This record gives sequence, structure tokens and C-alpha cells, in this order.
Amino acid sequence: MGLLIRTIGIKRANAKITLANFAYNMHRLIFCERRAARIAASEYRENRRKR
Repeated sequence: MGLLIRTIGIKRANAKITLANFAYNMHRLIFCERRAARIAASEYRENRRKR
């Protein structure tokens, strides 16, 4: 990931790392939800064709 922290103080550095981690996790969650929605939509289309 390559995160460079340039702050004065452990608490500020900890807060910055926490926010960066939160941002990464939210990005990952959105990616996974979009992927799941695409898979569900394609499975729905396949099942409708079989009828």
C-alpha cells in the first residue's frame, strides 16, 4: 500500500492510519458489493432464459 505518515505525535499518526484503513475498507466493501450485484444479475438472467 505504501502509506507514508508524517505527523508529530503518536495519537495523530494513529488517527491518520485509522482513517486510511477505514477509507481502504470502504473502497473494498463497495468493490465487493458491486461484484456481488453483477454476479446476482447474471445468474438471474441465466435462470430466466432456462424457463
